[in-house]
Amino acid sequence: MKRGVRLSPRLMAAASFVPRGARLADVGTDHGLVPAFLALEGRCDYIVASDIREGPLSAAVRTAEKSGVADRIDFRLADGLRGMETLSLDTLLIAGMGGETIAAMLERAPWTAEERVTLLLQPQSKLPEVSDLLSRLRKPVTDAALARDAGRLYLVMKASGSGDYTPTAAEKYAPRVLLDKRDALLPDYLTWLISRFSKAERAIRGAGREDAALTEALRGLAAMKEETDTWRK
Repeated sequence: MKRGVRLSPRLMAAASFVPRGARLADVGTDHGLVPAFLALEGRCDYIVASDIREGPLSAAVRTAEKSGVADRIDFRLADGLRGMETLSLDTLLIAGMGGETIAAMLERAPWTAEERVTLLLQPQSKLPEVSDLLSRLRKPVTDAALARDAGRLYLVMKASGSGDYTPTAAEKYAPRVLLDKRDALLPDYLTWLISRFSKAERAIRGAGREDAALTEALRGLAAMKEETDTWRK
């Protein structure tokens, strides 16, 4: 009997950006929940579930078998995107990794900058490193969403097409599209970022130093927060 797959809010936010008919790779698939979910929905024409470790990949196979979709997923033991340039993929999902890992992975695979490729990214840290890499790749963030999961807020970004992408210091943490679409969780997310950065700035100044990038980001985030405050008026 087939079993459904329940995604956490974080993973559901990422899965919701996958276009119908996509040729998708879920890189670092872990337990393979997203590929199994998408296969059950019939959303994708082709799905790769990859991981660098055998344990998680075996868990992904078991998830797919329990859901009755193992024959619809291509399971690959792979280091990042290595060997995937020949698969005609048009959508890449990379979630739950540090931003520096995601940026390095994409930089080693220059084909990901092609206009046909859509990147769905959910960095756990180092968001500016991901934004800087997207800027170098000329891959603009065209959509984004926030998800509250186990008491924490997560950012999912969709980078697609090709063109100049020069986010401000604040937009590297909170893409402008979140403000434009009035994401319901944005006020809480900005409040959290501002509190975190204010503490960091005080600590830096207390040590007799300055961080211009941090100060600029904090100023921009505060301006965004002021704009969200008008939503409730």
